[in-house]
Amino acid sequence: MASINVLAALGASVLAAVALTLPAEAAGPFDGTYNGTVKLVRSTITTQGRSDCGSITVEGRPSTRRIVDNKVTVPYGTGGNVQFDIGADGTVSGSAAYGSSQLTTNGKVTGGTLSMEYGSRYCWFRFDGTK
Repeated sequence: MASINVLAALGASVLAAVALTLPAEAAGPFDGTYNGTVKLVRSTITTQGRSDCGSITVEGRPSTRRIVDNKVTVPYGTGGNVQFDIGADGTVSGSAAYGSSQLTTNGKVTGGTLSMEYGSRYCWFRFDGTK
């Protein structure tokens, strides 16, 4: 009986050692925080001759985009976020629903720089930032 307890203790020790040496799940190659600015590229909606898209993002203000597990999170609208996929080659693409709008994007992550355009049929923005 004592030999069974020793074997059980030894087995538990080996399992604990293996668990401690297993690598953590790898982050995506583009993961990180990118700091830059957002610029309004075009707007199809106006009020009194002024773009209504300016209320969504203040142009010229510093802005941040986070990439986690090859998905970039983009703040949009009044307090919302959308996510877009990043391919193995760094291509940013896809579409996401925000309220009743369908947002699309295109862009690229290269050498620690994220450049992307995104928006709906009403408002289209460009973000350029570095890691």
